[in-house]
Amino acid sequence: MLRRVWQTPGWEPLIFTSSGTGAMEGAVANFMRRGAKAITVSAGKFGERWARILGAYGCEPVELRLEWGKTCSAEQLLQLIDEHPDVRAVFLTSADTSTAAEHPIGVLGPAIRAKTDALIVVDCVCDLGGNDVAPARWQADVAVGASQKCLGLPPGLGLATVSPRAWELSKTADLPRFYFDWRREAERHQEDLSAYTSSVTLICGLVESLTMIEEEGLAAVIARHRRFGEAVRAAVQAYGLKSLPETSTNCLTAVRCPPDLEGTQVVSHLAERYGIRIANGQDHLKGRIFRLGHMGALTDQDLLDLLDRVGSTLRDVWSGAPASPRAGLEAAERSLRAARQP
Repeated sequence: MLRRVWQTPGWEPLIFTSSGTGAMEGAVANFMRRGAKAITVSAGKFGERWARILGAYGCEPVELRLEWGKTCSAEQLLQLIDEHPDVRAVFLTSADTSTAAEHPIGVLGPAIRAKTDALIVVDCVCDLGGNDVAPARWQADVAVGASQKCLGLPPGLGLATVSPRAWELSKTADLPRFYFDWRREAERHQEDLSAYTSSVTLICGLVESLTMIEEEGLAAVIARHRRFGEAVRAAVQAYGLKSLPETSTNCLTAVRCPPDLEGTQVVSHLAERYGIRIANGQDHLKGRIFRLGHMGALTDQDLLDLLDRVGSTLRDVWSGAPASPRAGLEAAERSLRAARQP
């Protein structure tokens, strides 16, 4: 089932007892060499995390630094590859949870592969199980994910899928690793075991989550997330607000706060008044955005209930809120109805 949700039938899927960051660290430790260069795209907290992990392991990150929420172009990456033809790997992020920005990996991967044999590694923590995540089609070599986003589980499982080409390259890696030794983990997986203590309850939950995806159909799951993303963006616009990223993922929405709206107030009011928890901005975006998750096993009614409470919250904490707190809810309803039309 993991091979099917990754859309990588001939690749090796791996499961770790860790967060998504553990899977990211393993993707560095198992394929890089000390002092080797790697290109990263730092356009959000989790894009920047690749560079921090590489630095911690004594590698040399070559960062393409963009404003948070901007998306990367193939031209920008190819220029860096021209300037650093000796890079061992390129580390990308399909959708960055800190900004809700989606990068065009389907364009970037083939463009990179046509230019270099460097390893292509993609962080898919945010959107695995909700977007069209397809590392093989992207011509990537390694992709990592986690349990707590579109797969709808609590945090605690790191996931990865590894191409045969990447396993060959791993033979020349020389970084220290013990817990995140992927080759040892793969060997134990062949015995239906994990190398170290497994999170049994979460693995049982993963089986159920993947079964639910298969019953609905992966294409239908992806379409549902797209429908929800469009509806939330319609609601945001109706509230008189704007999304942060240039290109939004369908798994969550990051909403810009105008100068007279404090994002922290939106987050705290929703929690205290309605018992609904959404996410604040991170780092320098704290209070300047708020983030609405619409991923996993949600229904239309779940989404509409959220947007109804967001409208009421904006009425209570923002002087610039539209006269009708239901404006966003009604826009989302129209969007959902239109999406259901043949």
